[in-house]
Amino acid sequence: MNTDELQAFISKFAAAFADVHDKARLDAVGNAFLDKLPPERMMEAAAQLYSANPFFLPKIDPKEAQNLGISTEILAQVLMRASLTARHARQANILVACAPKSASTFIAGALAKAGRLPVVPLIHTMASAATATLFGINNREQEIDQLALLRAGLNGRGYVTQHHTRCTPYLCHMLETLNVRPVVTYRNIFDSLISLDDMIMEAHGSVPEEQDLYAFDGLPKSFRAMEREERLYLLAARTAYWYVSFYISWRKCEAEGLVAPLWISYNEDFLGDREALASRVSAFIGSEYLDPDILAAHLKNNRAEGMRVNVGSAGRGKDVPGDVRDMVMRIATSFRSTGVDLAPLVGA
Repeated sequence: MNTDELQAFISKFAAAFADVHDKARLDAVGNAFLDKLPPERMMEAAAQLYSANPFFLPKIDPKEAQNLGISTEILAQVLMRASLTARHARQANILVACAPKSASTFIAGALAKAGRLPVVPLIHTMASAATATLFGINNREQEIDQLALLRAGLNGRGYVTQHHTRCTPYLCHMLETLNVRPVVTYRNIFDSLISLDDMIMEAHGSVPEEQDLYAFDGLPKSFRAMEREERLYLLAARTAYWYVSFYISWRKCEAEGLVAPLWISYNEDFLGDREALASRVSAFIGSEYLDPDILAAHLKNNRAEGMRVNVGSAGRGKDVPGDVRDMVMRIATSFRSTGVDLAPLVGA
């Protein structure tokens, strides 16, 4: 096997290795693979396997591990060099920070297709979102991971990432340092609750009734058997505070001059003139990265492969039960002192 064939062999294995989530199997399979390689390629291959699945560490003698050791000073230099490389790379780095069910998956997919950009996860350093799901990361707060941000910034292509991420001054500084352009999508909370209930009921209905999806969505097995009002009350109790704090966090950081995101309203923008939306997004990201006409074509293609879009209508939440509506409104009212107008979320 020549050098190119060996590299292809390692890369193919690493791609499959990313999906191994059982820790014991991860170690056994990874080390068995490394044992098959020429000694001079083992360290390079081990690094590639670690990059694909950061829960894997090769089995080595403790003395050898000491020989490979680095100091905090060297680590700082490496991270600084990575940050400088990412900061000065000419590429489009796009964060879609989104309220759930705000057409964010569809919008992120359209951005990726129009810009020929990969969709990458930034809440962990694993190779893919599917890998993270296998390892049970879904119920974790979606804070942007600095190492994942660096890794994506070094890919030489740019990227689109989509996360339910609240804004903080720390996040703002990371985005500014590494040239990430934030797009924030939002939607009326009551409409979102109906769409969220539809999505979860579909997911629960696609698996055996006895299967527990708690690690996937944080909801009880009995969710699908609940009455609609009970389901919506549970969803509102879990998400209404987050919806409100998400929106306020981005508005407050914007008002303080820490970030200047592009705002996309589900009702006004996504359900409105998508050509105008494409022009706004292209101007924000840079027309050299996103051609407005190409982006408009993808935004108008509701049936594009791999792009999930909500039921395309406003006002779905008009029939949300009174108890659920009252809970949401009490939460929203409690944030009145922030000075942020929450009418876009709960109505006038």
